[in-house]
Amino acid sequence: MKLGHFDPDVLLSVGAEYLSMVKEFTDVDNSKVKRDEYRIVFKEHNASKLGMTVREVQAELKKIGFYTGVINGLCGFGTSSAIRLFQEYVNSIEGIHCVADGDFGPATKGHLDRWLSKTEFPLWTQIMRAWAAGDIAGTEYSDWLQFLGAVKQKYTGNESRVLQRVSTFKSNVDNAKTTSTRALHEWDFSTDDIHLIGIRRNEFQGKFDDIFVLLLKGMVFKFQGSTEPGAKSKERTTFPFLVHSQHEYQFGWHRSSYLALRPKGFLDEGKGVLVLRTASKHPTEEEMNNGELESNGSINIHSGHDGKDEIGGESHGCQVINENLYMAPGNAIIPKRNAYHVLMDLVIALSGDLTKIDKNGNEVRNTSVKYMMLLEDDLTPEFRSHLENAKQKGIEELGIA
Repeated sequence: MKLGHFDPDVLLSVGAEYLSMVKEFTDVDNSKVKRDEYRIVFKEHNASKLGMTVREVQAELKKIGFYTGVINGLCGFGTSSAIRLFQEYVNSIEGIHCVADGDFGPATKGHLDRWLSKTEFPLWTQIMRAWAAGDIAGTEYSDWLQFLGAVKQKYTGNESRVLQRVSTFKSNVDNAKTTSTRALHEWDFSTDDIHLIGIRRNEFQGKFDDIFVLLLKGMVFKFQGSTEPGAKSKERTTFPFLVHSQHEYQFGWHRSSYLALRPKGFLDEGKGVLVLRTASKHPTEEEMNNGELESNGSINIHSGHDGKDEIGGESHGCQVINENLYMAPGNAIIPKRNAYHVLMDLVIALSGDLTKIDKNGNEVRNTSVKYMMLLEDDLTPEFRSHLENAKQKGIEELGIA
């Protein structure tokens, strides 16, 4: 069972509605998706061959904490991400060989049966239950949110030159319509949202040596990557640096090849995120402060190829998650190819029940990720030491000099 498979009693209209919804979110027709593993091919699922229907797989994955979406008998991206997240957990956390490909076959069913027979749960189950009950006091998750609030407070009434320029840009009604970047007074760190934090080092070395922190339902995951451009695009003579601020993203197609986080509103409103363009790849503070400010819709958050430590052409201003490793709650280093998939699957599989109120007063699914671009100087000594240790662990694991 894999992406696009459905139970025999699922109406064709359900599949059509799902494809319509995916196109609405990603602005790319399913037939135009280049990579086979991301292109939906509808096929009736043979439950007798596997011994489980799609609904049963969805229900059981939901029961043990890997899926939060609807149980509808259609294996969409949420179900596929839940399957791959479960496979990844078995492979990397449990240390039992299991290919994380999102294809639910006999081997994966055997692992699921093992979990169900022992009533096992992933390490984040208790964390998510505490978050749902509002019991996050004293947790690393709570510490991060409080820290973000303190950063906002620090700059309130004392904005940096860059934050001043962002606020001035957003104060123009026409400009504000072009960007999903938030001015300082709009920064929001609600526990009901998904937060991703990128921390840009003071030294620009062109390496995957920045830290990303995912805050999701009480959980804290860390990733290695880069927030700086490694190269200029062919069309421009300057380097785009995402501005120090909060930005809204949602999943969409990166070059019609794979899912990446793209500026929210880019698809239907043409919005981008604010960047500062400089002539230097290693700009001084003054060069950053005076760089050309523009809204850019091509600054995505996507994966970087494994086995590399130099950014190079991996980024023309995008935020890049290195493929080689991640840190699970508790700060255990998990060496893993396709670490970006872990981030993607965590967000897609575990956010199916997150909602918000839209501008019309309706409750809708919350599909956005709030991305906070921080600077190393924003860190308190405690957080600086904590992340330096995390970064050093990652550098040692990757073998970066």
